[in-house]
Amino acid sequence: MGTETQTQVACDVKDIALADQGKGVLTSSHILTELSEICDTCAIIEQGKLLATGPVQEILARTAGAAPSSELLIKLWVRPGDDATMARAERLMLEQPLVTKVAIEGAVLRVRVELAGGAVPTPGWVDEVSARLIYAFVVAQLPVCSLKAHELDLEDAFMMVTRGAVQ
Repeated sequence: MGTETQTQVACDVKDIALADQGKGVLTSSHILTELSEICDTCAIIEQGKLLATGPVQEILARTAGAAPSSELLIKLWVRPGDDATMARAERLMLEQPLVTKVAIEGAVLRVRVELAGGAVPTPGWVDEVSARLIYAFVVAQLPVCSLKAHELDLEDAFMMVTRGAVQ
């Protein structure tokens, strides 16, 4: 472990201990995956301008259409270049309830599912939607190899809120 990593781990442990005592901790980092594991509230700043603040899910809701959402990566078993099957799968997904966006990336469909604005997500809602989508593929005789759910996180919030300005 390098010195920088050891220092960061020591700071994270100390910060978590302080937070457990009910104390606020301010930290700054470009390593968003680590921050998302220890932060319950964040502020996103770009070029000295505060763009968003609050719990990550609230920031996502404000920027992603005010509704809880998730991204599903669905891999199909298709021959390379089988654009017709992928287009058929894309159309099928766009016909499904809660599906708001679909992108084709090779043999993978990147599917955005979103609850209606103001709806409160229940535990397992993404799994339930995933099961319904898999069922639709089976009925349509489209071969699914895998499905991976990716709930939007701090990194997604950062990418949605910032404009990519370089300091």
